[in-house]
Amino acid sequence: MANEVTKIGKKLDKTIADMKKLAPKFVKASGDKKQEILDKLKKLTSERDDLKKQLEKAVMDAEKSVTLKTEIRQMIDDILNERI
Repeated sequence: MANEVTKIGKKLDKTIADMKKLAPKFVKASGDKKQEILDKLKKLTSERDDLKKQLEKAVMDAEKSVTLKTEIRQMIDDILNERI
């Protein structure tokens, strides 16, 4: 789970870095070049939003997994303590 969170986080960081590189170019560009950069920025924005959702889901899944493992461990401890 943590590996998935890290993987998505790295993709998100790269996407944001790419957007930051394009922003100054967009400001300086004109005509068709400006539209081309705008299209790239829109695509990157969509990717960023998707990655944010994936990251949020992966983190929530990881938290659920940790909670479940903790609950199972507590149940096992309770059963063992009852038998002693």
